Amino acid sequence: MSRVLLVEDELLIAMMLEDKLRDLGHCVAGVAPTVASGIGMLRDTDPDVAIVEFKLADGECDDLLAELRVRRVPFVVVTAARIDRTDARFADIDVLEKPVDMAHLADVLDQLQGGTARARDPGVVASRPRAAHDLVEG
Repeated sequence: MSRVLLVEDELLIAMMLEDKLRDLGHCVAGVAPTVASGIGMLRDTDPDVAIVEFKLADGECDDLLAELRVRRVPFVVVTAARIDRTDARFADIDVLEKPVDMAHLADVLDQLQGGTARARDPGVVASRPRAAHDLVEG
């Protein structure tokens, strides 16, 4: 499967997500509790995909998301924070609300992973995967 960078500052949630990701067959490249450590791990581990909490101990994750975009690493934000979907910062971001359904997260990761090879191939224009909210049936 994919190498996942997990950026989460709540230890119990990080441990639970790490276990579930491994159960799904993913390799957890690293677990970071802050924006700064997330950026460092991103540079050191070269993940295929990232799961990021929006509000971390050292602030909101905007700088980390910008670095993920520069490196063309697809990501999903998983957060309990209320996100204003009309805020331009979130116009093209997949956001899942906590508590997250692991089957849903697995679907989103599969969608993001499907775009990874194209996004990393410099000869191919990256196509954006469907938004996480488009994956919810109902």
